Order: sequence, then C-alpha cells, then structure tokens
Amino acid sequence: MIDSMVWVVYHIEPLSKVWGNLQVFNEVFNWTQTYRRDSDIFDPYGEFRPTTKEEAESVTKQIESSSYFREKNNSALIINSLCNDNARRFRIVDILSKYVKVDKYGECGRGCPRNRDSCDKLHPSYKFYLAFENSYCRDYITEKYWRRSMYRQIPVVAWRQDYSGLVIPKSYINIFDFPDIDSAGRYIAEVDRNETLFNSYFEWMKQYKITGKCDLCRTCESLHTKKIPYQVYSNFEGWLTDDTCYKSSVRKVTPSILFEAKFASV
Repeated sequence: MIDSMVWVVYHIEPLSKVWGNLQVFNEVFNWTQTYRRDSDIFDPYGEFRPTTKEEAESVTKQIESSSYFREKNNSALIINSLCNDNARRFRIVDILSKYVKVDKYGECGRGCPRNRDSCDKLHPSYKFYLAFENSYCRDYITEKYWRRSMYRQIPVVAWRQDYSGLVIPKSYINIFDFPDIDSAGRYIAEVDRNETLFNSYFEWMKQYKITGKCDLCRTCESLHTKKIPYQVYSNFEGWLTDDTCYKSSVRKVTPSILFEAKFASV
C-alpha cells in the first residue's frame, strides 16, 4: 500500500459515548473502523448470507418438525446492564407492559450479573427479547439483535432508520413500524398468543444464515487488499459527530412532526 504506518481508529460502542477534546485527533487517523456504513472499514456486530441448498433443507426439516412457540413458557424479557436511560427505553417498556408481561433483569431489575451464565439461561424460555439500544445512533445494531436466533426469540427493536440489507427481513418487530407504541404492544400481544404467527418469524432461517465476525480479520484484509486509499482525517471530530446519534429521548429519534405526534406520550 504505502511505506508509512496506517493509523486506524477502531470503535464499536455508540459514538454518543465519546467525550473529551476530539480535536487533538485531527490529522492523526488514516482509516476509521466502526459500525457505521460510511467507515473506511465497515465493522458491524453481525452479518448474514444466503443459505446453501443443503443448509436450507436441513433447517426446513428442523422447523417443520418442531414449534418454537411451544418451547416457550414466558413472554418478554429485557436485560439492562446500565440504569441510565437517555434513550428512554424504560418508558417504552412500561407502555408495552400494558399488553404483554415483561420481565426485567440486570442492574435495574431482578439480579442478573453482567456476563454471567445465569443471564444466558433466562433466554430460552422467553418468546421476545426487548433489544433496545442504550443510544439511538445511525447504523448501531448490536448483539442484542444478532443473538436472538440462538435462543429462538423474536427481537423487539426501536429502529427509526431503514436497515434493509443490514438486518434479516421478517426476523424482528420494530416498534417504529407502528402508529404508536400502544399499537406495537397490541401486536406483540397477538404474536404472543398466536403459534402460527410467532413461528413465522423464524421462516427466514430457511433463506439466511448469520455469520461470525472477526474484527482484526477485517483490518488485515483491508491492509492486504490495498483497496482503501491512504488519507488523513483533518477533521476527525467532525466525522465522528456528524449527525450520528440522538441522545435525549425517543421523541428526538427523528425530527419528523409525524413521529413527534405518534410518540408524544413517551
């Protein structure tokens, strides 16, 4: 590529969590590697690909011979490791709780230490996982969504952007696809009662397969393929803070007047 060293900034946490004087990093970095699609090295938390014929046949047999619905004894689960709620997730949970039973675990609920096996053991018995991120940032889709297939859970998400191509079609319920949160709650309650409707959210497994990720592999591949031009970010702070996150509330997830009206109660 070039004889000089390439400085890469690697960051997979929400960019709203970056503080301090970022101007000191101007004229320092050559490449960016984050979850944002406009990064030099796009590094999402998860990816998927079409299934092979053999994989599709195997999964089809598995799905048709079982019912994930009947394996579940509980409705909705949320596990939070942080109690701060700039994204107002708990207000959304309170509204959804009017329609479906939501069990809360983590720092702000029943005891469930972070990164403990006891948390993982909870998932298989729940139909839904409330996969609300702690920040509303462009392209920020974490393992909260990607790990649901492992437990045969339907992720309930809060995405205001169109993530076509980034996430698997018909694999989730997005509360922003409804006129208001109450409407979303009523629909989730319907899915909670309807075996056919619930199982339909796993039909995607016949067509797609979630693949693993290797962050360092992406970096090495980029260095060796030499497809990314050498450059220097003269205004790194500007790139980092360029309209990426909405920090205050669900109402600020979009400037749309229509959305403000829909979610005015949150």
